[in-house]
Amino acid sequence: MKKTNRQLKRYAREAFQLKPGMAIGASLTVVAIQFASPVITGMLIPATGTLSIILGEIFSFALTVLICLFEAGMYYMLLNLSRGKESYYGQLLWFFTNDPDRIILASAIMALITWLTSLPSTVYSYTAPLPTTQEELINYYLMMTAVSFACLCVGILITIPLRLTYYLLADEPELTSIEALKKSVLLMKGNCIRFLLLQLSFLPWALISAFAMYIPFLYVLPYMELSNVAFYRDIRGEYILYHPPEETQEQMQDIVTRQ
Repeated sequence: MKKTNRQLKRYAREAFQLKPGMAIGASLTVVAIQFASPVITGMLIPATGTLSIILGEIFSFALTVLICLFEAGMYYMLLNLSRGKESYYGQLLWFFTNDPDRIILASAIMALITWLTSLPSTVYSYTAPLPTTQEELINYYLMMTAVSFACLCVGILITIPLRLTYYLLADEPELTSIEALKKSVLLMKGNCIRFLLLQLSFLPWALISAFAMYIPFLYVLPYMELSNVAFYRDIRGEYILYHPPEETQEQMQDIVTRQ
């Protein structure tokens, strides 16, 4: 039986309590690198013309693929933490020395999909006429918001079936990049809505963080990532072995109490 989001989050909290500092540090490191990517691109290749825009997009794409090695390393580390295995901060660099080509190819494919889905908003931002009046400025931002939101929704729908790829590459070294992508799609069949609801369940936390100077994100980021790890482990059937149903746990506790 598949676990509920409540159960998956409980497993995530249990894992987080083992090494909270490491989980927070790894999550913040990956997020910081991701946020630094567009800043670095803008500094090195300013968008001053058509050629610079194209070069900037190519550089940003390559940087995204490189960043995915850190992201995959974080998933590998959190998988180990969730399973009670040896885990340490240096595992962020695991895939830099362990078959990085598999991660790079899978990342390139997923980054290409993401780039293609966001292309309409990119094209609109560079080709739309510059607003000269307040009304044109408002219309520009409204249209930009609508296009960006539509691209985001399409990108999410297309990439959700691929979300287990890095976990699979970490778990099964014999899998090629393409095999991992295909297996992720297969495992996510019938689970995409469930995964999306799990992500949406963190929306209240995001709103709270926005009004609290984002300090709660120190906890929310690793909590969310470990919940995703629990989701993956649940699909693989691991909790059938390691976590008996809550009713069984209560019965066991009653027996212990009577004794």
